[in-house]
Amino acid sequence: MEKITLDKLEKFLNSEISNQDHHKVWRCNIKKIITLHNENTKIEFLNDLILIGKSDPRYSHLQNSTWNTIRKNTETCMAFCANSITKSEPLQTVDEPLQTVDDISSIAMKDQIANLNAKSKLQAEQHEITRLQIIEDEKRLLKIQEDELKRQAEIKAQALTNKIDSIFEGFESEKIPEDVLQFDKSDFLAKEAPEYYQQYTELDDTMLSLMCDQSCLLSGVSGSGKTELLRRIAWNLRQQDEDKEAYLLKLSCGQDTKQKQLLDSLGMNIEQKVKRVLGVVAKAIMLANETGKWVIVILDEINLLTPKSQKLLNGILDGSRFLDSDLGKIQRNKGSRLFLAGTLNANYSGTQQLNVEFKDRFNEVLTYKPTRDTLDKIFVQFDIAQDEKDSIIKIYEELDKAQMEKDVTEKAKYTIRSMCATMQKLEMLEFQGVEKSVRLQRAVNMSLTNKFNDEVDHEKVVKIVDGVLNC
Repeated sequence: MEKITLDKLEKFLNSEISNQDHHKVWRCNIKKIITLHNENTKIEFLNDLILIGKSDPRYSHLQNSTWNTIRKNTETCMAFCANSITKSEPLQTVDEPLQTVDDISSIAMKDQIANLNAKSKLQAEQHEITRLQIIEDEKRLLKIQEDELKRQAEIKAQALTNKIDSIFEGFESEKIPEDVLQFDKSDFLAKEAPEYYQQYTELDDTMLSLMCDQSCLLSGVSGSGKTELLRRIAWNLRQQDEDKEAYLLKLSCGQDTKQKQLLDSLGMNIEQKVKRVLGVVAKAIMLANETGKWVIVILDEINLLTPKSQKLLNGILDGSRFLDSDLGKIQRNKGSRLFLAGTLNANYSGTQQLNVEFKDRFNEVLTYKPTRDTLDKIFVQFDIAQDEKDSIIKIYEELDKAQMEKDVTEKAKYTIRSMCATMQKLEMLEFQGVEKSVRLQRAVNMSLTNKFNDEVDHEKVVKIVDGVLNC
């Protein structure tokens, strides 16, 4: 095989390839053969060089179609060189398919290809070992990172626990005084409450207030779940306590709420002895002082309290931690776990606003109307037909729309409590075999339409209900 030099290659390109843009491709292709021929001088055929090239790791990325182009380019160049040199040896090329190793008679050729194959195999094995080692290193690094994140989370959780413990540290139990009319603590154990489905951050924010030993106002429209949220927190706290103790006390406030309902008064026990009768807040303080367990006080519709009644509670809501009663100071002990929460309808609808100083002693958390998704989660507990659930929710939505447009008064509400009551009745009526066309109307009438004394509201609610049930 005639050896192609770089000088001959350049002469060929300048003489035969008119398009200068193609010189680079032709030069690159033919120089691969020149390099292979310089390294394998005993090879006599172009196809043999190409076969070696295919086994060379340097050119392992080249496709068969590329090698065919290289062969054609080289043959053209070799033909040019043969024609331009006097007495040059004829070009020894063949048109047959590329030979395999078994077809090559040269022992040196076989040995050379075998060495290249062995080298390529060794490189592949080393590459695989390196790849597996990288995978193992990545797994080990990921495990280290996961362990570190877990450790940091545990440190953070412990720091939070320590922080909470520091807020409530130093507790010493104090028995309820003998001059107080005794009561059964078990009457106030938190009772099981339905699951609360958080819509934004209202549950988390309320728990944050509790853990920081700060009182909280829950503000939202009627039926947005303010009381249910607090009942669920109380139940969760009881379940988490090692002694299964947590207490919940509730007072529905009004403009006629008296001091004795909040603080205390004098009364007689069954033995006709004068005793101190505790109001709801005073009772909660003494219960917390004695047990060391969580005690939650709900002052429902707290905005109905008169300014005088609000002022009575200022002391327990600030750093002084006491109630100033006519019968003596009621002190909250260090480390006791007391959470005072008030609920109020959004915009204090129909009532006076809270005293500024009083309100400033609370955090405020907003609650919201339940979404359709939340309602579906709440109502999954009831075994009634889906179309009946849809009708109840539709009545709720239509009443809410009528209130927004002021077609009905704010009293014309279909609360979650009332909707749950409707569904309970539907379950019972279905069990009794009452026809489907009748039972929904009966259940809604009992839970909603029959409740309104206002004639205008009653007529409009009946119209809305009929519109939904008869559509």
